[in-house]
Amino acid sequence: MDAKVVLITGASSGIGAATAEHLASVGYKRMALVGRNTEALEAVAEKCKAGDGAKDVLVLAIDLLTVEGQTSAVEKTLNHFQSTDFVGGFELELECLIFNQGWTC
Repeated sequence: MDAKVVLITGASSGIGAATAEHLASVGYKRMALVGRNTEALEAVAEKCKAGDGAKDVLVLAIDLLTVEGQTSAVEKTLNHFQSTDFVGGFELELECLIFNQGWTC
C-alpha cells in the first residue's frame, strides 16, 4: 500500500481521526488529512506516523463548505503526492476518499 494515497476529511477528531490512525496502522503510508483545526490535524498526523505507520502525511487546514475549499483540498493532495510519486518507483494512485466532515446549519 506504499503507493496508495488516502484523503480524509474531518480528520482532526472523532471518526475521521480514528479512521486515519487505523489506516496508517494497517499499512497506508501516504495520507492527506483535511479539517479546520491545524493543531489537532498535526496531532493526528503524528499519531499516524508513529511506529511503522504513515511516512508522508499532508495536513491541510481547509474549510470545505465552499466549492473552492473542496477543489483546493483535492488539488493540493494530488500536487503534493505527484511530486513524490516516483519514490520507490510507484505511480500516484488516489486509493480512497473519506468524506467525514460535518457542519451545522
